[in-house]
Order: sequence, then structure tokens, then C-alpha cells
Amino acid sequence: MSVEKQNFICRAYSRVFVGLFLDWVSNGMKAKDLDCFSDA
Repeated sequence: MSVEKQNFICRAYSRVFVGLFLDWVSNGMKAKDLDCFSDA
């Protein structure tokens, strides 16, 4: 597999992961599930 293809796949995976993480964080804030982090 070429380096360009590996970089493209790596970027695609990281973008999907970041998108899912941001969705989880925003949903958690809406649900007020992050109260345990507010003490930090």
C-alpha cells in the first residue's frame, strides 16, 4: 500500500473518531452527565 493511501486512511479514521467523540461530548453536556468533571 502506498504512503499516500495510508495517510488518507489514517486521516479518515481520525476524522471519524473525532466526530464521534465530539458527538459524545455534546450529548453528555446536554444530558448533564459531565457533572463529575466540573469539580476538577
